[in-house]
Amino acid sequence: MYRYSPLVPPRIESIAHKVLVKWAIARKAYEDEVAARCVATEGDVETMLIPVKATMHFPLLAACCRLQWDITVEELMEERLRFELDKIISSGKSHSLADILPLFTGSLRMVLDEPDVNARVLKYFMDCDEIVSKNDLTSTFSSEIGQQMKCTILTRHLEPSQLREKVEGHQEFVDRTSETDERALFQLVLEKPHEREKEFQLS
Repeated sequence: MYRYSPLVPPRIESIAHKVLVKWAIARKAYEDEVAARCVATEGDVETMLIPVKATMHFPLLAACCRLQWDITVEELMEERLRFELDKIISSGKSHSLADILPLFTGSLRMVLDEPDVNARVLKYFMDCDEIVSKNDLTSTFSSEIGQQMKCTILTRHLEPSQLREKVEGHQEFVDRTSETDERALFQLVLEKPHEREKEFQLS
């Protein structure tokens, strides 16, 4: 009979946002692996999982309970602990647009030599997502204000300049939805080059 090596869950040694983001990814991988093993061995997932509470550095846990969460360690349930950790992860650091813009300058560019409009626009948005991920800004852009900031960044870096001006004109005089809705902005950016092609065909 095959024996699996024991799975060791990631520990929590700090509640710094950046540390907890990495921990959450590692914890998800651990829980997925436990679930997969339970399917293979017909085991019980809840029984096999080591609770998050048991993986948190105890002095840190005690300090958080006493100073931040207003609860004793003994009374702290798994659900409450996960809730508090998720709050930290989702909040992130406060960023202003002025802080973030330099990260995209020179890095976010439209690949103009790609003849396929759909591929060109999709890659542009994917490149933006990659910069967001590399700079640990996912949680920053997940809020309503964050979505507006992201749409502003995507619009400001559009190329060629004629495309950017058309998008900005549409936002100002026709419909502002794409200023806060990334999907609407994607569709708008995708449509403008096709409109230009139709204009050439009709002229």
